[in-house]
Amino acid sequence: MFKICVRALALAALGLAVAAPRPSLAAESMSQVSSGAHEISSNNWSHAYVLTPLEHKRLRAKGLNDKEVFIIANAATHTWKSVDYLVERYFTNANQSYVLNSLNINPKSLLVMRPEWSTPEWQAAVERGDYVWLPGVK
Repeated sequence: MFKICVRALALAALGLAVAAPRPSLAAESMSQVSSGAHEISSNNWSHAYVLTPLEHKRLRAKGLNDKEVFIIANAATHTWKSVDYLVERYFTNANQSYVLNSLNINPKSLLVMRPEWSTPEWQAAVERGDYVWLPGVK
């Protein structure tokens, strides 16, 4: 009886491991990126990382300016690396060389700004420290 239970548990664990989505498949849709470096279908609805106003405020508090925050956010989205890991590497190297060279990312894709990031509403949400970005809500 014990063998049957162990085998059933092992089979269930294997089934869950096979059915789990792989991080390499859950990348941001690149339809917004005009560089065309990564060809991903336009109906990919998953996101690896999404910059929120609160996260933007936290990264500013670490000493990054807005351009650096956007570069780190794009790098986290494209690579599935932790934002804190990327910030640590950024400060260790004191320039963009790690982000650009070591992660094998197209530099143009890192400089793409989402339209909402340049709006006054986004900046106000960053100052307030909103948890999520809700366009049109003050």
